[in-house]
Amino acid sequence: MKCMDEYAVSTWLYESRPLDEALEKIAAAGFRKVELWGNRVHVDPRLDADLGHVKAALKKNGLSVHSVHAPFDGLGPMKTGFYEKWRDLMGRSLGLCKELGSSLMVVHALNRHEYDWGSPDEGAMHDFFAELAKSARSHGITLLLENLADGPDPSKFRCSIRNLAKVFGDLDIGYCIDIGHSPLCGEAVGEAIAEAGSRLMSVHVNNNDGAHDLHNPPEDGRLDWPAIRREMRESGYSGDFVLEVAGHGSPDPILSRLAACSQS
Repeated sequence: MKCMDEYAVSTWLYESRPLDEALEKIAAAGFRKVELWGNRVHVDPRLDADLGHVKAALKKNGLSVHSVHAPFDGLGPMKTGFYEKWRDLMGRSLGLCKELGSSLMVVHALNRHEYDWGSPDEGAMHDFFAELAKSARSHGITLLLENLADGPDPSKFRCSIRNLAKVFGDLDIGYCIDIGHSPLCGEAVGEAIAEAGSRLMSVHVNNNDGAHDLHNPPEDGRLDWPAIRREMRESGYSGDFVLEVAGHGSPDPILSRLAACSQS
């Protein structure tokens, strides 16, 4: 496998730019796979994107869709009508995911600023994701739950792969390990890999200073990405690595760094 063939790029890198531009530049950098960002921009179903146009742009640039990242903002707090609103949004996201030819949809089980939750909510959350996972399978899609950084309230759910598996592990789901989030939710990357096992179906690659969720390029931070990559391959993971990196207002030079990293 060529090194670059292992990688996809999240279009979140270009969240402030039109999707057409993002796809064109990602393809020009030599990548052939993308994770389409669906939170507030690009393929958020609330934007009613022209999916025919999106498919044409993907084809024009020789890109395939590794995964779709479902939206996680704008749902508000967990009050009356919350689950109905979330169910509708996720249902529309699944339809979009199927239409764009992806078999993977990455989902956040919470939002620290809106629907953050604790142990009293586990039953309702389990039931919600049981229904969503079943719906996803009916579309030929696997739901991937992602580990997330801790929030300021220690009473809220600590969203490590270990804890996701405790609450949702009996469901027909997979996992997406964000290696930058792992140390920020109290779980070493190696522990997350072991816990996910054969259900590990995608990896978000980024780096940070060990204290903040910065989403830096893989070489910029405390995590040793080459060592983590080796560990994942030795564990049996054969899937892709998604470069989920922040553009910080200047995505072009960061994309160049990602292209160089993916060839080393």
